Amino acid sequence: MGIFSRMKKNARDVQTIANAVAKVVDIIDDIDDEPKLDDVGYLIAAWICRVGILDVLETSSMLMTNTVFVVIKGHITKMTLREALFISVGRLSLRAGGIGGEFESMIMSILDKGEWFYQVDKHISTENKAALFNVLFKR
Repeated sequence: MGIFSRMKKNARDVQTIANAVAKVVDIIDDIDDEPKLDDVGYLIAAWICRVGILDVLETSSMLMTNTVFVVIKGHITKMTLREALFISVGRLSLRAGGIGGEFESMIMSILDKGEWFYQVDKHISTENKAALFNVLFKR
């Protein structure tokens, strides 16, 4: 792969991560405002973290010090990938730990792409997946 192809792929990967982080932050903030959404919201947020952040990082050669611009509540926020991971995957993991029990293990299974990831994945309708992928992977 040539240098320009790698640069283009990295730019797409960074954009995908930024979109996923923004969506996860929105979902967690919505749960704070409307707690009855928590169970499904946390599962969807974990799925988005896996597909839009962790899978992308695992297949790229980006460093945690790379910069990403995330739109949070209408404001563009500059942060490192490490910070982006913390406000999305980290924040979700902390919430799951606070809930504890079976729910925590479900969230961690989704993040680890274990059995619960596939359970949630098969229950997300094709239309909803298409909408999520359009948000995450828009180019």
